[in-house]
Amino acid sequence: AGHLAEFAPEADTLRWTGDATDLTEPPNWRKLRVAAVTDLPPRMRRIRLMGDDLTMFAGLQNIHVRLAFPPQGKPLISPKVSASGRESWPDDPARPMLRRYTVRAIDPAAGWLDVDFVLHEEASGPGSAFAATAAVGDMIGLIGPGGGTIPLDRDWYLIAGDETALPAIARMVALLPRTATGHVVIELHDPAEAQPLDTPPGLQITHVLRDSGLAQAVEAIRPPADAALPFVWIGCEYTAFRSLRRHVRDT
Repeated sequence: AGHLAEFAPEADTLRWTGDATDLTEPPNWRKLRVAAVTDLPPRMRRIRLMGDDLTMFAGLQNIHVRLAFPPQGKPLISPKVSASGRESWPDDPARPMLRRYTVRAIDPAAGWLDVDFVLHEEASGPGSAFAATAAVGDMIGLIGPGGGTIPLDRDWYLIAGDETALPAIARMVALLPRTATGHVVIELHDPAEAQPLDTPPGLQITHVLRDSGLAQAVEAIRPPADAALPFVWIGCEYTAFRSLRRHVRDT
């Protein structure tokens, strides 16, 4: 029903009959408890979340999820299933805020997954605000997985992004075969934000500071002439993204 609604808004008039009409919560919804908080200086925090039945979130083809952050001081509210089969949230002031994150690491057998959060100075977003004060025992929700991965059969890779994209970059390069070649470019606010990455030896890593500019560093890179199947992934602020998208398409 969710896919149908993307193309046909009237899909909400669908009504399921038969299987799954007795569901009270979406089957891809989980409640997670904070099990550990680890600071990754200077501006990132890794939070280990414990939950039941996490196997479906461990697939390599779907490394992103949506996290549900309840308002401060409010209990976590779970979604319901609408008559059309889609997740449905109550019209309630305590309704959680949903944001997309990358699963940095996961062990479904042990029942945990790690998510890295950037700690913004003003902690204005729900994720950053949650991470800034997270304590063992706090509860948040998870729904997904939600697509996004890296193909493993390309002959050259260009992966780039700022520090907010670093969790996704770290997860993706760790999935690559050891024979992969290409470039990883990471823009940082502070040199101390650099993290060790488990990359294949043929992947060159470049760190650039904000003042130097991600776009300039990426635009200086050219794929080798024999790269028949290159792959490009970039995650950054919109201004740089718009420039880089034009560069990748046209140049």
